[in-house]
Amino acid sequence: MSNQSNERTVKVHCADEPIHIPGSIQPHGVLLALSGAGVIQQVSDNTLAVLAKCPHDLLGRELSEVLSDSASMTVKRLVDQCQLEGNAQSATIDRLVDEKKQAFDVIVHKSGVFVVVELEPVCREAQDLSLQVLQAQVGYFTVRLQQASTTDEQSQIVAEEIRKLTGFGRVKVYQFDEQWNGCVVAESKSESMVSYLGQHFPAGDIPEQARLLYTKNPVRLIADAAYQPAELLLAEPQFGPLDMTFSVLRSVSPVHLQYLANMEVASSMSISILQSGKSGKSGKLWGLICCHDDKPKYVPYPIRVMVQLMGKIVALQLSVLHNAQKLKYKEQVQSKLSKVTSKLRNPLVQHTINELLGDMMELVNASGTMLKLGNRLYSCGNVPDHKCIQSILAWLEQKKELGIFCTNELSACLALDKVSVAIASGLMASCFGMNQNSCILFFRPELVQKLKWAGNPRLEEMGGGADQYANFAQVLTPRKSFMLWEETVRAKSQPWQAVEIEALQYLADAIYTYQMDKELKRSNEELEQFAYVASHDLQEPLRVVSGFIKLLKENYAHQLDEQAIKYIDYADSGACRMQKLVIELLEYASIHKGVVKYEYLDMTEMLELIKENLSDQIQGSNAQFTYNDLPIVYANRVLFLQLLQNLVSNALKYQSSGTQPCIQISVVEKECYLYVSIKDNGIGMREADLQKIFEPFKRLHGRSQYSGTGMGLAICRKIVEGFGGKLWVESELSIGSIFNFSLPILSQFSASTRSKKKTLACSVEEEPYLE
Repeated sequence: MSNQSNERTVKVHCADEPIHIPGSIQPHGVLLALSGAGVIQQVSDNTLAVLAKCPHDLLGRELSEVLSDSASMTVKRLVDQCQLEGNAQSATIDRLVDEKKQAFDVIVHKSGVFVVVELEPVCREAQDLSLQVLQAQVGYFTVRLQQASTTDEQSQIVAEEIRKLTGFGRVKVYQFDEQWNGCVVAESKSESMVSYLGQHFPAGDIPEQARLLYTKNPVRLIADAAYQPAELLLAEPQFGPLDMTFSVLRSVSPVHLQYLANMEVASSMSISILQSGKSGKSGKLWGLICCHDDKPKYVPYPIRVMVQLMGKIVALQLSVLHNAQKLKYKEQVQSKLSKVTSKLRNPLVQHTINELLGDMMELVNASGTMLKLGNRLYSCGNVPDHKCIQSILAWLEQKKELGIFCTNELSACLALDKVSVAIASGLMASCFGMNQNSCILFFRPELVQKLKWAGNPRLEEMGGGADQYANFAQVLTPRKSFMLWEETVRAKSQPWQAVEIEALQYLADAIYTYQMDKELKRSNEELEQFAYVASHDLQEPLRVVSGFIKLLKENYAHQLDEQAIKYIDYADSGACRMQKLVIELLEYASIHKGVVKYEYLDMTEMLELIKENLSDQIQGSNAQFTYNDLPIVYANRVLFLQLLQNLVSNALKYQSSGTQPCIQISVVEKECYLYVSIKDNGIGMREADLQKIFEPFKRLHGRSQYSGTGMGLAICRKIVEGFGGKLWVESELSIGSIFNFSLPILSQFSASTRSKKKTLACSVEEEPYLE
């Protein structure tokens, strides 16, 4: 680049600069753009110096007229292999230039409708390169990487080995942060080169469109930062600019060349480090391997291919190490999460709530936490004062639809005083509950950092001072100074990790589920208490009504006509049904209320007792029973007997007229549960009614057909669920029904007891509640 070019003001709109279509190349090679028919449509204007051919004479000619027959065949083979855009193919060809045999590295790729052929003369140093030597160096490099235990160690190995292979004076490993600022995390250099280790570079130094090119074309060489670009000539103006995204000779932005000159860099090469993406595709740009020298330096194409491979190996090894560290931390978080959620199932009082909050705080590596349940607040660790908390809660109220909110710079979202900033620079919060009226808040303290910058990014040297820096993404002027500048960063905390955010979501869901379970349990308890009181209080007036109806019938029947006697009978029957319904409602409300006594029960003996209790029904219908080898269960005698008797009684009752009831009872053990089945050959049910029958007072038939109150199966379901099992039915209309219930096996019984017959545990564990 000329002095005049260096002195002119270089200011461009970065977001609009078309750096992928510069219209020129670097002059250490030539470029030919061919049509599908193999005709040269675009050519760089330096072919006379490289190929001894005038560029204007090449336009419109076929490639075979420019290269030798063998060279043309090699290029044709590469063109046939290069089917996908960006899928470069390369080889080395020979041709005669000024009657001297010259070797070229030829690189071929597709760009839109064109096939791009780039030729780089093979320098003397490259002629002595041995593929075996290069492969051995890459192998040694891979072994060293695998032996590193941290990303810092890996990065340093990368810098050292790339420098050995390429011979650059300085090699840096440059890592991007979330805002695309870069930091030099490793460096290998000669004594004459300036060190940038540990220093930061602003995001504007590598704008977005440049980062996009780095993800597509991972190696970019600038052999001489002072080069004079070779312009592209077009056969026809309508062809327009050539997309050179995948070109190895692509000319770079004059802004970047001035940037290198200000940095006193004469040549550079960059290798992209790309995180693995989905389906093997390139993912996010993790960082760059930046190679600099204070003298022009050409790197032969075979070495660039090798460093591109090394860049992929680096990305893979960094990903393996990062994933291993991430998995280890995730396992630690999940272990702590299990500990926290298990405490939700244990009795909690005020001091154990503080213990729970402490565990929650440790779960996500926070310094303070606050739990809001409705109008109640609980806190642990370092949290802001009451006024600040109320401001945060009011602010979160406006953002609760987000579910989870996290930031490591809360003061950028909400006005905070210095004390609050010191305690709560980082906030991670989740709102939950029916109306999002509960929430968990985690706080992290301010993490004061001293950052080293390669030059002050906020001075006029960047092109206009602080205001200019604020719009740096739109307007770029190359920086003139890279002298060390230190900055103290405040009001930020350590960032929250994805696994911590996931843990918070799981924790919020667990607490919400627990709250809902507790509310449901309290509601059910209140309903049961109401039913108990109501049914108990109704018995006395019902007895009075029933008694006076009987007196009326006994003492005044002779004074009443037949219709009046009929009405009295209706009233008496209704009062009796009401009394029975109240008794069953009281029985339903009393199930598992208070301390329930358990004992060993032989199911065979229980069924024999039931057959005695139902002897009238059994004898009247000539019912048959089938069962054998039934187990011993550990249950409450009264409730278990009531459960079985209700189910057997239903099997006897719901039969078609004249049908002999056949009842089969069987028990099967599976996965720590015993499954009891009571099968009948009765009237059966429609599929739509299978769930209705377990609801209180639900009847499928009129009282004239089958007597009952509609409470029997509701009582059975409540008994089974109280024992820790489930009750369900399978049925087919006019064929019959199978009532099934499950009961958990008690594993802690002695071997002698279990060896006799299978044993069940039917017990209820009292659940705690969080006030």
